[in-house]
Amino acid sequence: MYRAKFDGSYEQLTSSKVRFATAYASGDSFSVSSDGRAAIVRSTPSQPGDVVTFALDRPSEVTRLTSVNDSLVADRNLGDVEEFSTIPLTAAPSKAGLSNRPASTPRRSTRLILEIHGGPHAMYGVEFGYEFQVQAARGFVVLYTNPRGSTGYGEEFGNIIDAHYPGDDFKDLMTGVDAVTARGYVDTKKLAVTGGSGGGLLTAWTIGHTDRFAAAVSQYPVTDWITQIGTADAGYFFAQIWMKGMPWENPKQYMDHSPVFFADKFKTPTMVVTGESDYRTPMEQSEQLYFALKARKVPAVLRIPDEPHGIRGAYPSHRIAKMENVLGWIETWTK
Repeated sequence: MYRAKFDGSYEQLTSSKVRFATAYASGDSFSVSSDGRAAIVRSTPSQPGDVVTFALDRPSEVTRLTSVNDSLVADRNLGDVEEFSTIPLTAAPSKAGLSNRPASTPRRSTRLILEIHGGPHAMYGVEFGYEFQVQAARGFVVLYTNPRGSTGYGEEFGNIIDAHYPGDDFKDLMTGVDAVTARGYVDTKKLAVTGGSGGGLLTAWTIGHTDRFAAAVSQYPVTDWITQIGTADAGYFFAQIWMKGMPWENPKQYMDHSPVFFADKFKTPTMVVTGESDYRTPMEQSEQLYFALKARKVPAVLRIPDEPHGIRGAYPSHRIAKMENVLGWIETWTK
């Protein structure tokens, strides 16, 4: 943790050896008072968010101010969260992964869900994952990892996917799946993959590059970079950052990284989920994926709730419905 001043100077408050509140935790939505005290919403893998406060020069001395979810989790057996690392495939730092196992003793017949984060310049941290806990409670191992392109592991690791996205990040994801299935308690015929935005793109990419998954749910994905550039609200940004040029300047690069151009490999039953008011990954992206799946006679459904990007803005009921339908689709095809 660092503290920066208005004059541009900064000082380090904690090191990797002194964790926030002496344990793994994640914080956001913070404010700082004039006397150097911070208030922040903190959560851990086993504890939903609550407001805590601490002095900036003593960040390990935390006072918890709220306990809004204690009654909700008191009678629930939460899934264990385990951290592990896989061998790095680049010169960058090794990737961190978390496996959220059902609370009961794992059996060889356990099903697995690979969850892929969006961004792609984002990362899974150590916050409470309510959706992962629901999936674990329904009998799934939930694997969520930070492949190359994720933030938090240095500039090289984060930017290495520029002009190569998706691509080698897919290899990192499969390395994580291999590491968990090698433990012997996961049924390799009952694997599922899902993710939203950049994770939806990588889900669509995955079903075009492997048939190891029994079910997939691609949520608000990019599926065709050529049309994405011309229809998305941030199309020009995508072209300059991730493609390093316009489609007419290097159409092959665009096709080489667009999932729909690998539709001849599609075999995995796939749900496609996008909100009608999504301008970041417009509906036409999902419609192209859905069309390709149906043309290939692969089981597919297309759900279109009235939501913006992420399907978590308009109605809380839609967010719950999305979560239940995603899990229901996966359960159907991993029986």
